[in-house]
Amino acid sequence: MGLFDFFGFKKANNSKIKEISFLLNNLDKTVLAGCKKGDYVNLWTKPEMDQVFIYAPGTIGGAGKLGIVPAKFFKSIKAHILGKQDFGFSGPLTNNYDATIIDLSLSSCTISIQLFSAEEQKRRINEMIEKDKQSLREELEKKYRMSKPVEIQFELKEKGFSDSEGLKIKVLDKNYYCENPYECKLQLVNDKNVILAETFSQKGKVLRIVKAYFNNQELKIEKIKQFQHYLNVVISPDLN
Repeated sequence: MGLFDFFGFKKANNSKIKEISFLLNNLDKTVLAGCKKGDYVNLWTKPEMDQVFIYAPGTIGGAGKLGIVPAKFFKSIKAHILGKQDFGFSGPLTNNYDATIIDLSLSSCTISIQLFSAEEQKRRINEMIEKDKQSLREELEKKYRMSKPVEIQFELKEKGFSDSEGLKIKVLDKNYYCENPYECKLQLVNDKNVILAETFSQKGKVLRIVKAYFNNQELKIEKIKQFQHYLNVVISPDLN
């Protein structure tokens, strides 16, 4: 797993942030080859584990392991990660730390970890949310023309659904999307405006529909296929 040279704790300019840095030696060169200076790395542990693993950026499923947090810092870092507060936010990365590669060679790298206080974590999340709200607001003000059909999956609100005739797409108020940038949602309603199904996730696809709608482009349901408790719906734009 590599040998460690300890740099230790460092006092950050912000009293709400604790900084720790250390060197990882004799690393897997294949994993290290996919890293560069400035990359964020991920930390992972569980309550029953006696290690904190460090993973290279963009790796999932246990692949891309760079190394482990040195024993000298293990307890404090593990306690901090597992003690993360839940502020009820969804969407942005809500980690209570940043871990970054600040230097690297062919077989080693230096990791800097910033541990955020609960106050600092909440401030950073709020700042990120406001930026994403503004970004989405600007995106919805742009001119846009949808050119190809898109297939979106909807989750049925109730079991026993069997009649897809007369379903219509319901796009919510523009302000809803701007205030909830991580909950992009579309609904399917019947002729009485009763909500029968809603989207979940699929932000990129949903935004294509939403942007076309707010640019006054006609949209129609081309095809509906039911699979268990879901509806796969192909939505096409009017290109005339």
